[in-house]
Amino acid sequence: MLIQRLWRCGFDAVIANPIMGPENLKELVKTAHSDGHGVITLVHMSHPGAKLGYGLGVKDPKTGKMQKLHDLFLKWSYSSNVDGIVVGATVPDIISSTSKSVKGRCEIYSPGVGTQGGDARKTLQAGSSYLIVGRTILNSQNQISEAKKLQQLSLKS
Repeated sequence: MLIQRLWRCGFDAVIANPIMGPENLKELVKTAHSDGHGVITLVHMSHPGAKLGYGLGVKDPKTGKMQKLHDLFLKWSYSSNVDGIVVGATVPDIISSTSKSVKGRCEIYSPGVGTQGGDARKTLQAGSSYLIVGRTILNSQNQISEAKKLQQLSLKS
C-alpha cells in the first residue's frame, strides 16, 4: 500500500482530499491511526480560484440536502475522525465556521497567509491552529524579520 511507503519515509501524517468519499476516507483514517499516524483533510484551498470549486452547491448523498462542497468535505472529515483540516487563510469566514464545528477536536492548518492575500491576524482570530507561511517568508525583503513577526503574532493568539 502506498501509504505504508510514506510511513517508512518518516512521514507523521498525510494530507488527503475528501473527494474520495466518506467510506474511503474512514478507511484511510483507520489505517493511519492503526499505524500511529495522522490524516489531515483538505476542506478549502487558499488560491484565488478555490471558491469556484469548493463553493459549489452539491447534494449530500445521505440527506439529499444542498450545501457547499467545503461543508460536505468538513462533515465527512469530522465524521471520519481526522486529525487536522486545511482551510485557506483567504477564507476566514470558513475558518471560523469550521472552528465552531470541530470544537477543538482537530487542528486547522491555513496556507495562503501573505502571498495569496490571507491576513495572519484575521486567520488566527478566526480559529486557525497553524499558519502556513513559506512563501511569505521566502519572498520577503527581510526573511528573519518576517519570520519573527509571524512567530510573535502566532504566540499572541
